[in-house]
Amino acid sequence: MKTVYLLLTRSGTLLAHIIHALTGDDFTHASLGVDPALGEFYSFARLHARTPLPAGFVRETTGGGYFGRHGSMACALYAMDVPDEAFARIGRRLEEMRAADRAYRYSVMGLLLCRLALPLERKRRMFCSQFVARLLEQSGAMALPKPPSLMRPADFAHLPGLRLVYFGELRGAANCAARVEEGFA
Repeated sequence: MKTVYLLLTRSGTLLAHIIHALTGDDFTHASLGVDPALGEFYSFARLHARTPLPAGFVRETTGGGYFGRHGSMACALYAMDVPDEAFARIGRRLEEMRAADRAYRYSVMGLLLCRLALPLERKRRMFCSQFVARLLEQSGAMALPKPPSLMRPADFAHLPGLRLVYFGELRGAANCAARVEEGFA
């Protein structure tokens, strides 16, 4: 078994405020990580830290970019043990996506339809929680209670098999890496 990490956050961006106002969810962004040091995560978000568009497939670091400048934002970090084969499939898919990162775009339409409970699956257009859900489902890591395009960041907190390993300011998430590895989180 290997461990994948789901990082849920809520920033101070206009989009995060709108999503929070519409849903009441504590967290409005989801990222997935395979790095046991908890320094690197992947998601669909802004491509440039200072502007919301363009947006697409991104590598997020807890100490740099938008996350680095907003370390006081609230977050919840979950760990999930997955079979070795599922972990390998996740790793391969992340490599493929990194190699073709410019081909992926943020799905504004999908985000709007998610709020209306209307699924929309497009090959290279996703929003953050749809990306995480699709990666977990397609890798065989877990079965989801609804289609990936209807998963919201807050939904992950209620999935079986995920364990909360950190809750607090984002800047503290990477500091709990050693405790998570030792099983003390």
